[in-house]
Amino acid sequence: MVIKNIDERIIAKRIIINALRIEESLADILRSEAKILKRKSNIVTSNEEIQKVNRTIKYILYFLTIIDDRILKSLDILKNHKDV
Repeated sequence: MVIKNIDERIIAKRIIINALRIEESLADILRSEAKILKRKSNIVTSNEEIQKVNRTIKYILYFLTIIDDRILKSLDILKNHKDV
């Protein structure tokens, strides 16, 4: 079962790397959306536009939570296989 452990460790490392890349991209989008929200709150805009930006921010935060869970699970896999 050594091969299976090595494969799981490689996959876990890839998951972490990819998750961090996605997290960075989402953080950039979050910054942009926050700027848009700030700009739209200073200007008289429709309530629908502000709700749309707010909904996008909510989804980004939700996805960041999911990505964080993936990273934690992958770290657990790496930690468990170091003990073996």
